[in-house]
Amino acid sequence: MDLRATHADCKAAVSDLALAEARAPLAEALNALNAERSPWLTSKCDAWLIDGEDEALDPYELDAADLAATGSPLHGCASYLDLLARGAETFCDFKKQEALLCALAQALREVPLPHARIDLVLRGARMHQQEGFGMTAYVTGCGLDAAAALQAWQGALAAMTHALLNC
Repeated sequence: MDLRATHADCKAAVSDLALAEARAPLAEALNALNAERSPWLTSKCDAWLIDGEDEALDPYELDAADLAATGSPLHGCASYLDLLARGAETFCDFKKQEALLCALAQALREVPLPHARIDLVLRGARMHQQEGFGMTAYVTGCGLDAAAALQAWQGALAAMTHALLNC
């Protein structure tokens, strides 16, 4: 589905996600990242819950030492978005993308992300028969229950989207 097309329906693009609570925030991020004036386009995304009983989350990686002190297991919400630079000169240039990734990381370090983290990975990609580079953004939030985890994740997703559009 081409999310850059006029009147693209980003809500429809995420309607098949199993995690219904993530659909609206992801649709909002997709709308912004695929907008005509955005330097990005997205190729795929997903979101899921992490049950604290089944899978351990590291509270120190998620700025959640305060939650860990309660002794309760942490619940999480996580997602990924695959992003491609819209301009061919950036898409094909590893050094430009590496510098952009460093600038994004620096911008995000300055944003408080309590109970959350964002990981950015530069990787090889192919677009329109052209080899280049893309980015995968992993966003994770945690809380003492699923609702709190979703809230932390939404804040981090919004921060990441803002940084991508302003860096």
